[in-house]
Amino acid sequence: DFLQPGNTPAIRNWVMEKAAQLDVLIVSVDMLCYGGLINSREGVINPDEAIEGLKVFARLKEIHPQLHIMGFNVIMRTSVTVRDDKTAVYWRDLGEYLFLNYKEKNSDLSVHEKKRLNLLDNRIPPELLQEYCAVRMRNHQVNSEVLLSLARGDLDFVILCQEDATLYGPHKEEQMKLEEQIISLGLNDDVVIYNGTDEAGMLLLARVLNFERKAMPVFAFNFVPWEGRNNIPPFEDRPLAENVKLQCTVAGIIPVFIQEKKPFMEQGFIADAMTIINCSHRQKGEDWLGPISPTVERDFAVGDFLRLVQEIRLPLGVADLRFANGGDPGFLKELAERIGLFNLAAYAGWNTSGNSLGTVLAHLSVFLAACEQEEERADWDLHYGFLLNRFLDDVIYQAGIRQRLIKLISDQEDFGSVYRLSPKGCVATAKYLQDFMMLEAWSFYELYIKEKEFTGQPLGKGKIKVDFHGVTTGLPWGRLFEADIKAKISILPEV
Repeated sequence: DFLQPGNTPAIRNWVMEKAAQLDVLIVSVDMLCYGGLINSREGVINPDEAIEGLKVFARLKEIHPQLHIMGFNVIMRTSVTVRDDKTAVYWRDLGEYLFLNYKEKNSDLSVHEKKRLNLLDNRIPPELLQEYCAVRMRNHQVNSEVLLSLARGDLDFVILCQEDATLYGPHKEEQMKLEEQIISLGLNDDVVIYNGTDEAGMLLLARVLNFERKAMPVFAFNFVPWEGRNNIPPFEDRPLAENVKLQCTVAGIIPVFIQEKKPFMEQGFIADAMTIINCSHRQKGEDWLGPISPTVERDFAVGDFLRLVQEIRLPLGVADLRFANGGDPGFLKELAERIGLFNLAAYAGWNTSGNSLGTVLAHLSVFLAACEQEEERADWDLHYGFLLNRFLDDVIYQAGIRQRLIKLISDQEDFGSVYRLSPKGCVATAKYLQDFMMLEAWSFYELYIKEKEFTGQPLGKGKIKVDFHGVTTGLPWGRLFEADIKAKISILPEV
C-alpha cells in the first residue's frame, strides 16, 4: 500500500546495523524522518519527531568516521497527494490556487486569473489549506536542519529535490531561504537544489561511480528541438538546460551543449557520451497543467537529425522529455528505424522531465563504468533488460495501454477509481494489463527488435541479437499511475 508509511525506528536501526559493511551510504531523508515520500506530505509526524531521524547521521559518523554519507530530501510539491477522485480535485485546485496566489505577489494577474483565484479561495476547504501550510513549514524546518547536519560534518553531500512545482509558489520562498543558509554556512560545493525527486538515489549512485573512475565523464547534450532547452517543463520551475547542468553536478558529470547547426567534429570538445534530449518547443512552466496528450506530429525533420547522430561513435542516451507521464511514440519509432533501440546506452521517458533525465544520466554513468570492466555477459543482459523495460513501461504502457485502462475503468462502476482500484477492479485490471502488454510487447519485438542486428557492448565488441521470451506485469499499488513490467530476454552473440 503506497499510503502505508515505513516504520521509522526500524529503518533507523537497520541503517545503523548495515553501516559497518559500507564505504558509501546513500540515504533518503524523507524515509528516515517520515517513513517515506508520501508520508512526508502528511501532518502525522511532528517536527521534533522528524528531526530525531537526522540524529542517525551524527551517530553513524561517531562510530564510522570514514563512512561517506550522502543524503537526499524533498522540497515539498505545490499540491497534495492524490488518493482518490476527491483528492484529485484538491490536487488540481490547490495547485492552481498556490500558483495564482504567489504569482499575484510577483506580477499582475489577468482579469480571468483574478476570478479564478477568488473562486478557488472560496472553494478550497480552509482546514485543507491550513494543514498543507503546516506540513510545508515542518518540512522546510527539516531541510534547514539537514543543512546544519551537513555543516557539522554529519553528512558529506546533500541534494534537495524540488518535487512537482511551477514557476510561482511557496517553494520559491523556501528555496531562497535555503540558498541563503547554504551561502552563510559555506556549503556551496556540498549542496545542490534541482527539479526532480524519484531519480535522486540513482544520481547519487552515479556520483559514486563517476568519482571512483578518477575522471569526471564529459556528456555532450543535443536538444531536439534546440529552442526547447530554454523552456520550463511541466511540473518544474526552471529552464530545462539549467536543470541538466544541476543534475550533472550531482552525478559528477561535465556537461557540454552541442551548438545548433554545427557539425559534431567541429564543436571543439571531446566527449565520453552523448545524450539526445527530446523536448517540447512549447513553454509550460507558467501553467498549472496536467500531462499533455502524446502525438507523433513534429515541426522539424527528426529522421534527418538522427541520421547525423548515427555517424557519431559514442555511447548514446535518450532523455525523452517531450511529454510528462510517458514517452513520445513517434520519436521512439524514429529511434528504432534510424539508430536501433538496442544500440542505445540509455533511455527514459517516465513521469516528469527531471525523473527521466536523472534516470538517463545514471544509466549512462553505469554503462561507462561497466565498459571499463571485464564483466560476464549476464551483466549486459541486465543492461538490455532494463532498456527494454523502459521502452515497454514508458512508451507502450504509459503513453498507450494506460489510456485504454483508464477508459475501461471509467465504464465499470465497481472497479473503483484510476487512483485507487477496488479489490475486484484491481484483479480484473491486472489481467487486462497482462493481456494487453503481452500482445503489444510481442508486436513491438517483431517490428523493432527481432532479426535486427545490434552493436555489442562495449561499443564495437562484435554484433548481437536479442531473443524475447515474454513479459510479466502487475499493479503493485492498486492504481494505474505506475505498473510493474518485467521483460524476459536473452542476448545472443552474432556468429
